[in-house]
Amino acid sequence: MRMASLEAYGAHPDLLAVWTQHYNEDLLPIQEKAVLDGQVLTGKSVVGSGPTGCGKTLIAEMAATHAASQGRRAFYLCPTRALAEAVHRQFSRLYAPLGMRVLISTQERRQSDRQILRGEFDIAVTVPEKLWAMLMASSSLLQTVGALVVDELQMLGDEDRGPCLELLLARFAAVGRAQIVGLSAVLGNPRELADWLGARLVEENRRPVPMRKGVWRDGAFSYLEHNSQSRGEEPIEVQLPEDASELEATVRLAAELALRDEPTLVFLRDRASTVRAARMAAEQMERAEAPDLDRPTGQSLEAARDLPPTQAARALTELMASGVGFHNADLHLSERHLVEAAFASGDLRCLFATSTLAVGLNLPARNVIVEPLKWRSLPGGQPSLGPLTQAEFENMAGRAGRLGFGDEYGRALLVGEAGFTEDGLFRRYVEAPPEPVSGQFQRLPAVQRLLLRTAAEGLDGEPLHLLTPTPSAAGDTAEEAQALERAEKAGLILRSPFGDRVALTGAGQLAATCGLSLATVASMTAALESLHDAPSDLEAVVMAALSAEARAIPLPRDRSEGHWMRLLEARGHSDCGWSERTRALLWSGPLRAAERETAARITLTALDWSREETTADLELRTGLHSGRAAIVGETIGWLVQCLARMVEERGGDPDDVDRLQELGESLTATLPPVCLPLHRLHIPSLQRDHVLGLAGAGITTRDDLAAATPGALEALLPPATLAELAQILPLRVDVAAPSAEEVTQAAAVDAPLLVIDAGRPNEVSFRGQVVALRPMEFELLSLLAHQPQRCVPFDKLYNELWGANNPVEPAQIYYHRHNLARKLMSAMPEGSEPIVKTISRRGLMLDLPAEAVAA
Repeated sequence: MRMASLEAYGAHPDLLAVWTQHYNEDLLPIQEKAVLDGQVLTGKSVVGSGPTGCGKTLIAEMAATHAASQGRRAFYLCPTRALAEAVHRQFSRLYAPLGMRVLISTQERRQSDRQILRGEFDIAVTVPEKLWAMLMASSSLLQTVGALVVDELQMLGDEDRGPCLELLLARFAAVGRAQIVGLSAVLGNPRELADWLGARLVEENRRPVPMRKGVWRDGAFSYLEHNSQSRGEEPIEVQLPEDASELEATVRLAAELALRDEPTLVFLRDRASTVRAARMAAEQMERAEAPDLDRPTGQSLEAARDLPPTQAARALTELMASGVGFHNADLHLSERHLVEAAFASGDLRCLFATSTLAVGLNLPARNVIVEPLKWRSLPGGQPSLGPLTQAEFENMAGRAGRLGFGDEYGRALLVGEAGFTEDGLFRRYVEAPPEPVSGQFQRLPAVQRLLLRTAAEGLDGEPLHLLTPTPSAAGDTAEEAQALERAEKAGLILRSPFGDRVALTGAGQLAATCGLSLATVASMTAALESLHDAPSDLEAVVMAALSAEARAIPLPRDRSEGHWMRLLEARGHSDCGWSERTRALLWSGPLRAAERETAARITLTALDWSREETTADLELRTGLHSGRAAIVGETIGWLVQCLARMVEERGGDPDDVDRLQELGESLTATLPPVCLPLHRLHIPSLQRDHVLGLAGAGITTRDDLAAATPGALEALLPPATLAELAQILPLRVDVAAPSAEEVTQAAAVDAPLLVIDAGRPNEVSFRGQVVALRPMEFELLSLLAHQPQRCVPFDKLYNELWGANNPVEPAQIYYHRHNLARKLMSAMPEGSEPIVKTISRRGLMLDLPAEAVAA
């Protein structure tokens, strides 16, 4: 079926042009079924089930954009914020030029919330938890949405994300006004899900690129071919030492496939394993003779070098030279984007990722190797290592085989051992049918179910029809009766005089809307009552850090007793506003000493990362990778903003509410409040240190950016970020650099080319232009300028810049030298040689004659 023929089914010609250009002129089988059998273009609800790569993505785009083209607003639900960002970028690029208003709303991205609540959008990309909160804020949304598209429908079975998604779908299905389109590759019961949603089922079992799925052991890959269901064996020889561990075997297999120029994605159990495996693979690939291997282009490596010198960025820069990378929760969002782009472009041929981030990755590969283990968090206990579910394995394995890249087939490999283990892996993951998806709402605590059902049914009075039925909220079971009693005693609900109806109080509404645990609502309520007025910034962060949600943040183990409590009190007395109220908050409640210590550590971490220190310095001081610190900031920021809503609900001063809302946003962004206007631009490559550098130069708003000279921006930002800025801001026309004749004339009258004034440590004058510098860049240039055209040894630079007793990575010197050289180059004619040079293994040198320098 031709794409152009969809005009007869009502598709707008402009949409057809985009779909044809971005996808293909011919529909894939599942896409054709969605149009003919599912009638997706006539507004019918559809459940699409088919393997990864079969073309389900276009069905989702069809439903959302076709509804929008007909004036029916569409929500596009993604399981994670990272996927929501990716979908929003793609939809903005493809459909905004057609006049569609494409917005995004997540916990961090709230600038468009008011427009969405007012219905001023065509397509809104979001996550289930955020859509639920918006429905609670404006029930009219439920009546005006024309289409609800759910990517990764199997997330209904996820213990964490499933309950909210089930509740949303039950609510939309009960109203019956919106077209629901749910898509998944791993549904064991698609007919049941389709019937539940009142949708037509569209299935496709064949993959456009065949996939061999099986177990590799002793140089042989035993597989089952997906399309034909035929068994086979393929030799893949790998040299292994006799005592090779399972991880080493996995790494050597991955490196062997990558050395064949086959992009290989490996999913491992934890963060430490991904970094260790990446280093092992890089060593193996460097030792191997691989003249035909595509090495990374300068573009990816240069982009990595433009990153702030975090621990992760330094490791990535080192590994990318061998075509290897890693992807885990310790990476900041900008670092993850870089790794994903490098793998997608072919600069990386081997990528090791954690299984917990599998849902957030959209990276096809020729080969996918899966370690079938995963750490899982248990309520009230330590994480435990257990096997992947069959659905989790299928989700990862489905990335094998890239459509449009000429792959004859893809491979999904498990690394097996002799005997039972190999056979067991084959039966459990290769031959087993997909597991049925069951609802998770019934697994929630009874009081939480009561609050959520009451909130959902209060939208329009319609009863819920959940995927897995639970006892009703009317109290017809002993458990529900106890839940009603507990919720009423906690001040979360009000019962009618006859006891036949319940309504949520303000606190109950907050618990149902924001997803706060009941214990956190109770503890925050008690803390606010004890304070008698709005909490200070420090008190608000302490209250957030004491919550169960905050104490669940995974942090590196720390066995010091009382260290963080003492440090918090000392820091609080000096610059955080410590008071006896703060001490009382920390010691309130039935927490153990270790839990209070964790709360103190989280408080300090959140406060430190929202200040004006560089990312590299904060990593050293707090002992956390920037990605892990971002998780702390996001969690504490969200909790503080929930606290702001509680203050508002209690009739607090609007100024206090605004202050706490801004504090929460600052903590979430890991930036001081002055930097928030730039952070709200949400430019992916505008990283934390870039924003701090701009603020240090007095550029703190969108208008400041538009008014800044190109020279000032080029001194502070890498080219990729400038290019993104130029797409959304009317940047000023470039200022011409002094001509060679002008420079010669200046030199003739003894005017130095470089002027450094210690009284102005944020800038220097070079070739007649003012060049803005950050403090470390200024100090480095000053050191070099005192010995122009002479090598300054690395040891001297380390001692002068960081002190003799502080450990420094060589990459930090390189990072500051790289940025300094780039900024000075902005004032030089095109084609000039850099004047800050590296003397191999010895030091750095400023390549200017002494008479050209005034310092």
